[in-house]
Amino acid sequence: MEVNPTARGGWVVAPLSLALLYLLLALPDLGRPVHNTIEAIRIACAQSMVEEGHWLIPETWGAPYIFKPPLSPWIIAAGGLIAGRVDETIARLATAGVSALLLVTLWAMSRRPLGTGRAWLAALILVAGYDFTHRAAYALIDLPLTLALGAAAWAFYRGMEAEEGGGERAFAAVHTLGVVAALLKGPLALAVLAAVVIPTALASAGRAPSSPWSAGVPPSSGSSPRHGTGWRRWAAARRHGRCCPRSSPNRSPA
Repeated sequence: MEVNPTARGGWVVAPLSLALLYLLLALPDLGRPVHNTIEAIRIACAQSMVEEGHWLIPETWGAPYIFKPPLSPWIIAAGGLIAGRVDETIARLATAGVSALLLVTLWAMSRRPLGTGRAWLAALILVAGYDFTHRAAYALIDLPLTLALGAAAWAFYRGMEAEEGGGERAFAAVHTLGVVAALLKGPLALAVLAAVVIPTALASAGRAPSSPWSAGVPPSSGSSPRHGTGWRRWAAARRHGRCCPRSSPNRSPA
């Protein structure tokens, strides 16, 4: 059956087809020998969690491993609990599942500006890249960290665009995903996220007030006491001269 992500119900077909296609392409790499020492350490930590119960401070070949946070081994160990064992295939399959979720997130981020079909094609280009499909299945933190930071930046953007009082869940997602990134990489991950969030917040604070009422936007311009315009609508109203002076916020439009 032909997959048409632009048809009705494409919001379900498109992400599922991307995830399944990626997993099929990644299958040949799941059983290959260990890629490098870092991947071996992740797998050994997960084995110590499942087999010996070292969930908080994993061990590698009998020695505690405290150089990286434990979330990556936790993800692998979760897959090991389901499968009943931890080996190269299980470790990479768990990471491949996170990479598939990254593709779905990319599609969701692109769907609003591009549309369902074009967003699907954009994610398909990434799937078609050999380097992504080949390496995304390795038991490393690169793709899970990309997912956490990318989703956090996206949630922050959605929170900034939301109506007043409507961005709480988006900003809560930013905090949660920031914790996830820190548990993958450490404090350095928060520095990467801050490099995106802080300049954006400062720039937005300089462009627009916290409420259209503080800028003198009259009720007839489409705003409400709940700030039902958002940042872009406020800016558009200001460009088209539909904002009243700050000195007379209650002035009626001419």
